[in-house]
Amino acid sequence: MGSTPGLVLDGINAAAFFLVVSYLAYVALIVVPLVRRRPADSGDGSAFDWHFLIPCLDEEAVVGETVRRLVAQFPEAGVWCVDDGSQDSTPLVLSGLAAEFDQVHVVTRRHPDAQTGKGA
Repeated sequence: MGSTPGLVLDGINAAAFFLVVSYLAYVALIVVPLVRRRPADSGDGSAFDWHFLIPCLDEEAVVGETVRRLVAQFPEAGVWCVDDGSQDSTPLVLSGLAAEFDQVHVVTRRHPDAQTGKGA
């Protein structure tokens, strides 16, 4: 072959230089936008209507405290309690909470439509 070792080394050096420059350009394309990025302004939560959905099935022991805590922490939010055919005194607890707080709403499901799963 008529090629000299100097030409081969020059080709390898040129390829290595091209790979290094390409990699540095790739890294710069990733890093520069991240450095220039400014944090977004915080959103205004009061611009929205907030609602909490609480599925209830035999929850008499805990639903009262759950609803009271939500009403205390989020007084502007609506609290929707969905009673799915409870067999205990959950409906009584929920009706008392709905009478006590204006933002508490109760949706009651009865058999045969109750306890058919969340999708139904």
